[in-house]
Amino acid sequence: MNRKFTILLSLILLLCWKQPFLFAQGLISVSSLEKPVRSASPAIPGNRPDDRAGRGINILKYSVYLEPSFLTKSLYGKCTLTFEITDAIPDSTVRLNLVNLKVDSVTSGDRSWAFFQKDSLLFLQSPTGFQIGDTVSVTIVYQGYPTNDSFGGYFATKRIIYTVGEGLYTQPPSMTRRWIPSVDRPDAKALLKMTVRVPSGNIVGSNGLLVKVIHNSDQTDAFVWQEDFPIAPYLMSIGISKFARFNQVYVNASGDTLPIQNFVYPEDSLKAVEDFKNLPDMIRFFSQKFGPYPFKKYGMLEAPMGGAMEHQTLTTLSSFLITGDRRYEGIIAHELGHQWWGDCVTLADWGDIWLNEGFATYSDALYTEHAYGEKAFRAKMDGFAALYFREDDTVGRFPIYDPQKMWGATVYEKGAWVLHMLRGVVGDSVFFEIMRSYRSSFEYGNATIADFQQAAESVSGEDLDWFFHEWLFEAGYPIYQFRWQAKPANPGGTEVVLNIRQIQTKAPLFRMPIQFGFDFEDTTFIKTIHVNQDEQNFHFTFNGAPSRVVFDPNQFVLKKLYNLSTLYPPEEFRLLQSYPNPFYAGESSQKIIIVFWTRSKYSQYYVQLKIYNSLGQIERILVDGKIPPGYHERTWRAWSDEGRPVPAGVYFCVLTQGNETQTRKIVVVR
Repeated sequence: MNRKFTILLSLILLLCWKQPFLFAQGLISVSSLEKPVRSASPAIPGNRPDDRAGRGINILKYSVYLEPSFLTKSLYGKCTLTFEITDAIPDSTVRLNLVNLKVDSVTSGDRSWAFFQKDSLLFLQSPTGFQIGDTVSVTIVYQGYPTNDSFGGYFATKRIIYTVGEGLYTQPPSMTRRWIPSVDRPDAKALLKMTVRVPSGNIVGSNGLLVKVIHNSDQTDAFVWQEDFPIAPYLMSIGISKFARFNQVYVNASGDTLPIQNFVYPEDSLKAVEDFKNLPDMIRFFSQKFGPYPFKKYGMLEAPMGGAMEHQTLTTLSSFLITGDRRYEGIIAHELGHQWWGDCVTLADWGDIWLNEGFATYSDALYTEHAYGEKAFRAKMDGFAALYFREDDTVGRFPIYDPQKMWGATVYEKGAWVLHMLRGVVGDSVFFEIMRSYRSSFEYGNATIADFQQAAESVSGEDLDWFFHEWLFEAGYPIYQFRWQAKPANPGGTEVVLNIRQIQTKAPLFRMPIQFGFDFEDTTFIKTIHVNQDEQNFHFTFNGAPSRVVFDPNQFVLKKLYNLSTLYPPEEFRLLQSYPNPFYAGESSQKIIIVFWTRSKYSQYYVQLKIYNSLGQIERILVDGKIPPGYHERTWRAWSDEGRPVPAGVYFCVLTQGNETQTRKIVVVR
């Protein structure tokens, strides 16, 4: 799904004008548009607080009949739920989710049931009680004025009525309870029959296949849709308007066809034809990588929403995203990817949201790699990393699992990087076999992160607990400091020494296999090193000296890198920005690292490296004397020369040699 539109979108429009592949090239991330208020959304810690709904029952099927009104924005509904009794229900009372709608009656066969509503729950009391194993059908008649949270829920205007299954300001985010009595949890999947009666001239789009259209004598039409695959309630949807319809078709290698049914405003139909033109190719590519498309139909439905939502078999897409130049093609790929990741295999709990959004975000990147090449793919992944680093700096640091912000770059963009790194760890063929195995093991059901880890370990034959723990259950990312030097080896050749440090704070020590590229005149050697300590040295011997050593040449690791070997030549006078910055003081093991170079031609001069406070007073003298030319490193723990911790604030690191001076700002936070 996408984030709420702000003034920033005007800038995006300006940047994207006449650049149809800007998003595909990764210059602007599409994920900032899927659920457009991701940065403002609240924490959603799993399926709570209303898990009381559905206790003791397993919903098998929803048969829903709706009469929505464009004029009054009201809704009349009749929902027949078929469910199995799975556990004892001592008070014979079934609990369902229903918000702000009034129930008129509850019946089962020819018998009425007692019922009452309290808060967001509907209580149904059987007059005869239940036995474990019973299958029960109950019909609920209800009406009222359905609501929304501005992103998700039920929306009615004079032109269109539509629903969005996830809300951004609601805990938990499932919104089907706003228009259908349901067990509104992602793990409560069931079959669905949806009948919607509307004034003639309107078209209804919904989940599954259109079974029939009934033309009534009162100038109304009833559209009957049926989804024969289990569907989570939050993925149910309707869209009603005087749409223009256009169809596409995907033909698989066996010659079987899949209908692609699109519902758009007439004035946007030509633009939509261009924007959606690559859908068959996307389905073909994802089917090759993830296994066959899991349903009997796909399509897109236009609505005046704030982003996009991956309803099962029918994505709802903002009018804003239909431009006629495919600039938002990445969003279309993202939403299609959800048909595998989120719809076919659905998260078991909202804490596992990475299984939906991280997977769909990486699906977008994979299609970019397929359609536009490696350069575009790397640009997109670089954009994902930048968005995550920005959120980490501004919003806060938290793990991907059970995230503090569900709709943020930590889940989406860092989540995509986690899959990319897993691909790097196990290799291409094994990675995609993992994806296909995971899909086939849990298709049409629910899964947890632990389930995906088990699939990855089963296919790869590796223990990957270290990987999943540090990247999903811990927060942050590695920051590497890297240096290399070449020197004559004994008895011959060249010895290359790599020095690697991990210098991140408020993050674990990461254990990652990292590739290094040793470039020679006519070839490049790739060697993989397991970096798992705070500082390590590695030695290699070659016949000659490499022209350079490249850290992670294939860009398989989410990281920040300080390459101290190649930033500046030995004769450069330079003071780098210290790191980490800001510096969060508190732990005795933490320190600020300051890197600088001095010139040999000024070797007769003293070198001074001093820390000043904002009043211009010296807090700490780190260097004051002659030192050899070249690379140097000093540390500061945010203490003064008098042995006291300096207060939080802005400080200035000043390097002087001869008549040259450079200054860098340091921010200390306590």
